[in-house]
Amino acid sequence: MPHVLIVSTVASGGSTGAAVAADAIEALDRGCEVTVASGRGRPGAALRERGVRHIPIGSRADAALHFLLSRVFDAEGRGSVTATRTFIRKAKALRPSVIILHNLHGRYLNLRLVSRWLAAEAARGVEIVWTLHDVWAISGHCAFFPPSGCTRFASPEGCRRCPMKRAYPASFLDRSHANFERKRKLLEPLASHLRLRAVSRLQASWVERSYLKAARVEVCYPRVGREFTPLPEGVPRAGFVLAAAWPWQKYKGLDDLAAIRRALPAGVDFVVVGLTPRQARRLRPLGIVCAGRQTVAADMAWYFRQAGVFVNPTYAESYGLAIREALACGTPVATYDAGACTEGLDGREDFRAVACGDVDGLVREAMALRRRSPSDAE
Repeated sequence: MPHVLIVSTVASGGSTGAAVAADAIEALDRGCEVTVASGRGRPGAALRERGVRHIPIGSRADAALHFLLSRVFDAEGRGSVTATRTFIRKAKALRPSVIILHNLHGRYLNLRLVSRWLAAEAARGVEIVWTLHDVWAISGHCAFFPPSGCTRFASPEGCRRCPMKRAYPASFLDRSHANFERKRKLLEPLASHLRLRAVSRLQASWVERSYLKAARVEVCYPRVGREFTPLPEGVPRAGFVLAAAWPWQKYKGLDDLAAIRRALPAGVDFVVVGLTPRQARRLRPLGIVCAGRQTVAADMAWYFRQAGVFVNPTYAESYGLAIREALACGTPVATYDAGACTEGLDGREDFRAVACGDVDGLVREAMALRRRSPSDAE
């Protein structure tokens, strides 16, 4: 029986976890055995009931040390040596026929060891599929390019002086040039053996200009879960203004949340989902209704259905799955025009995009859309 090995930062929860589950279900439906290897979490109960096995990679202590290396020395992908060797030994014993990768960064794998293992697996005819949820694989540091764009990754000189040094994976030092050359050395020889799944046409265009251009690149838009459906016709919604992300960081618009609250009319509730307790303590006194991360799709769908409008103040986005989830719930969206946020959505009456950082414009469009939503709040 064919065996599919799925390798991911997380085994469940969030957009990456949803993609892992979708791959696992597809493989199971084809009659394959499935094993998920992850740095955090484990497969959901439904997958475990269908026989999906799990290989945890590393420990909390290992992840913490790797985090320290990344944060201080800009060494993402250089730690977790022992954890990676242990994982590779278990992975080889499975003799998978297909390996599906979801993010090799995330402070749980050593890139040098993983690239050597993948090269050996490719040599024996294993199909290797890599879903790129961001641009870390082709950059010297960042997971998301700045709103102004970036061409360093496509130049012969490669990355250097990364403008996103303080964004995920944030670092005090800037070793973007050394990291870029190391990744190019490790990954470029693998490219012709890879089937790369980009999450947007924009991301695919970046890959085709990078040192991974020899790979087979296809665009596979992330799937909106079946939980994301509109309210029944005629059922009123709460009508609050909603923002949601995980994790909330500067490039996701964390610093703009207070300004959005100030720009909203009095009496309009502003609900922000995905905040850490520390972030919530800072924002709650400003009149923002704060909620933590929602790991269950049905719970997040409830927020989308109850909202009068979804605002997305992101400065960097490979695709913007939350936008599509909100629209699937019948909730209009106002967003910054970042990355692939607008891809495929041109001309929709329930969607507006404004320049990054234009808080007043974002709120103005959001309120115009909200008045047209089935809300009893206004």
